[in-house]
Amino acid sequence: MKKTVLAIVCMLFTISLISSCSKGGDAAPDNQNKAITAKDLTPYYITSIRSNAAKKTLSVIYFTSAEGQINATWDKAGSRRAAPVTVTDNQFVFDEDNDGKYVFTFLLARDNAGNISIKEANYADATSPGASLDAAMINKVSDAPDFQSDNINPQIFTYTKSSDGDGVYVYFETESRWHIDDKHGSTPLFSYYTVAGGAGWKSEDPASKGQTIGVSVPDYNGNGPVMLIQSTADELESDHIHISAKL
Repeated sequence: MKKTVLAIVCMLFTISLISSCSKGGDAAPDNQNKAITAKDLTPYYITSIRSNAAKKTLSVIYFTSAEGQINATWDKAGSRRAAPVTVTDNQFVFDEDNDGKYVFTFLLARDNAGNISIKEANYADATSPGASLDAAMINKVSDAPDFQSDNINPQIFTYTKSSDGDGVYVYFETESRWHIDDKHGSTPLFSYYTVAGGAGWKSEDPASKGQTIGVSVPDYNGNGPVMLIQSTADELESDHIHISAKL
């Protein structure tokens, strides 16, 4: 009898101790079920590659806050659009021209650590029913591989031309100047400016004979940190998207 009473007392003490520790400890945040807001997107940028009957297009969407409003800016080579951000049921929609013709739709998710990912992504082109989204990546700007020069040592990226297999080298010589080098020699220095908080860049210098965009991503199809580059300039194989590795 005494052993039975002692066992019951010990059991009750253990339950009480566990309950006390549970109440006193900090509960893990349930970020996974927390709704994603427009403000939550400001540390991120979305890199996408879309296809239609004519070509593939590289673009980047990034988020900024101004006067209490979160805005999304969409950049591709030679073009830019901007619009206020609305996130409904964790879904973010970006309509390029605000006319329903070219529409990106991203269904977002959040893990318990609070990191946001893309659960589903779609692209609809009312002028090209066969259009599709080949890639969509959301990354933190702080995780973007650095490509800017310190004005002393150039940053160099390289890729192989799809047309002839020759190597091309892209040099970022200063914080605002770049050029390319291939078997034909070096081009003059072109100007560029950063976008997406420094995760990407654009060049619209008339001397470059076209418009160019580049976006650095921590990983693309298992290739590790790379820069995706697309240009309308013939020197960069007009309209191709190049996967460029850092030397």
